[in-house]
Amino acid sequence: MPTTNVIVVKALPLDFSKNDLYKNQEKFKQLGKYIKSIPDAFFLSNNFRSDRIVHFCTMISNKPYIVTFYGPELKYLGPSFFSAGHLLLRAQSHVKNPSSKEGKLTPGLRVKKGTFKSLLEERYKEGFSWYQIVQRKEKLFPKKIEKNQSILLLFGFEPNELDSSANITKISFGDIDIDEQIILANFYIFDKKSDLKWNYKK
Repeated sequence: MPTTNVIVVKALPLDFSKNDLYKNQEKFKQLGKYIKSIPDAFFLSNNFRSDRIVHFCTMISNKPYIVTFYGPELKYLGPSFFSAGHLLLRAQSHVKNPSSKEGKLTPGLRVKKGTFKSLLEERYKEGFSWYQIVQRKEKLFPKKIEKNQSILLLFGFEPNELDSSANITKISFGDIDIDEQIILANFYIFDKKSDLKWNYKK
């Protein structure tokens, strides 16, 4: 059986240090929204949603990697941007020197070489209902999402970037950033998917 709540994020490349995390605000103007999307996927206020899995598809050292945050086992993630940033620093260190203290993966944090295409090919066989969250001015919602669907949400992809043969339903919450998209998708799709009424207004 597939896990019910899976999020796939196509993110910007990772190339930052611990010093950058606290002092280089310019570097995180765009990347920061992707980093913040990780705790936003797991936390509602301070309540941790352990039934989430987030695949963070990125580049590390100019090579494609998938950093997975596996909710049922995940530790050391708090609701802040900095908490997620530290786990991504650990993922970077793991790629560069997996035997180092800094590169030791913590529970629920997984790093695998591969592209988002290879990940989606694997997931395609698992029976998920796919929904792509797109950023555009017009809001676009399905009539409802069945309670027992196993759902995979896609963020950060261009509207026509994914395989047209896949049965993907597009959803738009309006022209908002990826971290805000994930907050709304968590609530409206995962948390309220039974008898869903799309009354969202920005």
